[in-house]
Amino acid sequence: MTRKTPLARKTPLKRKVKKPSAKTLTAKLDALARAHCIANACGKCLRCGGRGRLEWCHLKSRGYKAIRWNPANSAALCCQCHRYFTMNPDLWREFMERLRPGIWGILNKILQRKEKPDYAGWLAFYKEQGA
Repeated sequence: MTRKTPLARKTPLKRKVKKPSAKTLTAKLDALARAHCIANACGKCLRCGGRGRLEWCHLKSRGYKAIRWNPANSAALCCQCHRYFTMNPDLWREFMERLRPGIWGILNKILQRKEKPDYAGWLAFYKEQGA
């Protein structure tokens, strides 16, 4: 067994800083975006105005990561309204088009760019918002 010199023992170990995985960043951003959306809803369902438990909803599927955390793609609904619109996507589109005219075109333009999700940009945005 070899002995370490005093200098060698005092040298700190160099550790690599591990970059967070896409899965970790997705979970963190989901939590931030959900909190931001529900806080901006002032405790009311967008459709019925109910004050029950609110859920974070997406205008276009959350499978599109380029717009998943975009506030323009978010809405807060009670669980009954969320289920109703999930089962009736055409009514959801009509409802949102009346509420936010032109929103579908804006979201489609973002999707057409086919950009990768900007995790760092969205993290900075939500931290600025205080979420």
